[in-house]
Amino acid sequence: MFDRVRIRLVCCATAVIGLGVLTSCVPSDPLVDPVSLAIVDGVPTFAWCGDTTNPMHYMGIEYRTFDPDTDAISTAKGSDGFVLSRGLTFSVENPPTGLVFSSIESAAPTDASSMRLFLYAGGGADSITIMASFDIDDLSDLEEGQWLHPSGEETDLPCGNLR
Repeated sequence: MFDRVRIRLVCCATAVIGLGVLTSCVPSDPLVDPVSLAIVDGVPTFAWCGDTTNPMHYMGIEYRTFDPDTDAISTAKGSDGFVLSRGLTFSVENPPTGLVFSSIESAAPTDASSMRLFLYAGGGADSITIMASFDIDDLSDLEEGQWLHPSGEETDLPCGNLR
């Protein structure tokens, strides 16, 4: 009888801990890494809409077409110390101050249909997080001056209605 009580307590504790772990992985604020995307003078350009970040030392941009036979294709990889501050716009051609793109392999095609564009950054190449991903039917469909948010919303301002 005592073993059944102990087993039930262990099961309940495991369930509570598991639920806590699962809910801690779900961001309570959907704007943890608010980034938007626009095509400026034919170049995919990002805008940082969050608070000023701690210094980072690595950034990468990749895209993947929705063809099941393709892998993610690296657009650019860069390193050195940089900080993102609210309202900063940047691209492969105009990176944040301090960031040097050491590898620019290919531009995200503005004529590809159905692709996902990823922006990731972090302390180094081994400690990165995806800051934003954009599902895009066609980059060329983005009107000049329109900013696309990861939610799919388009706005006239880089940070739109975000805080």
